[in-house]
Amino acid sequence: MAIDADGPIPESLKQALTKQPVAFIYEPCANSRSGTNMTPERRDLIADVLRDTRVLIIEDDGLGDLALRPYAGLGALLPSQTVLVRSYSKSHGPDLRLAVVGGPAEPMERARLYRQFGAGWTSRTLQNALAWMLTSDAVRAQVQRARTEYAKRRTQMAELLADRGVVVESHDDGLGLWVPVLNEQQALLVLASHGVAAGGASGGAIRSGHRQSIRLAIGKQLERPDEVADLYAMASRAL
Repeated sequence: MAIDADGPIPESLKQALTKQPVAFIYEPCANSRSGTNMTPERRDLIADVLRDTRVLIIEDDGLGDLALRPYAGLGALLPSQTVLVRSYSKSHGPDLRLAVVGGPAEPMERARLYRQFGAGWTSRTLQNALAWMLTSDAVRAQVQRARTEYAKRRTQMAELLADRGVVVESHDDGLGLWVPVLNEQQALLVLASHGVAAGGASGGAIRSGHRQSIRLAIGKQLERPDEVADLYAMASRAL
């Protein structure tokens, strides 16, 4: 389904609904592909499209408290259709491996029963640790600092790439930038030859005709950002 800077495009969603899907899975906040956040205005339009349908809405909130803008999800407008999955692994530590799931009773019970068939379980120690962190003023301040730091890194790398003639598609939010390239495979080979591992957009693209691009992660502080920008700029022109 197509998206733009404001979120999912209503007309594209309407077209997708003609195929009678059972679920609509999307990222309302810090889209992992575009870095954009759905606006309240677009949320209202999307809600109008999904209202009075039997489609289950699944909101994937992977960035959680690290997102820059307020969360504009469909749960407040369509509570009987919406399941929210919010991860705390990025904001509070990857070792937690925890997410909170909320929604109407029927899909919640289905998820609980399905989980019982496997060996999966969630540590009570980690649950208690997260509960404490979510109510700690010191932790909230630390997450705020992290949010600000990630924003600085995104802006810095976007500006360094722009200085080299490479304009990223979006750098509103998230822990990475998508750098447009002429040839994804060759771009990844160029980076690999210099010891840099990256991912390409084609690995996660479902629709054909996507713009070729490679990911530049900003989750870790780059020691030599200028050199990284040089490499990505060189890779973007590889044929």
